[in-house]
Amino acid sequence: MPWPEHFPDGCPPENAHPVSGKVYRFVDNDIPEADDFHSWREQNPSQPCPPGLTECQTCGLSVFTTEEGVCTALRRKPFLRKKKPA
Repeated sequence: MPWPEHFPDGCPPENAHPVSGKVYRFVDNDIPEADDFHSWREQNPSQPCPPGLTECQTCGLSVFTTEEGVCTALRRKPFLRKKKPA
């Protein structure tokens, strides 16, 4: 699978693989919008990486592959409680 052009060289790592099937993502709106599925880098093309993140990480998109994963994230990450799973 070709990776997006905005990914830096060596990103994703060779052992990465695309996810297929049903996935879940935390979003800000009751009805998901296109921006909810853009990476931090796509939303902030001219900004430097946030502290503690690599350029590759800013190009990724966090998703969960199970409802159990969503529930676990809600328990462990209080900031996600303001978001909605889609």
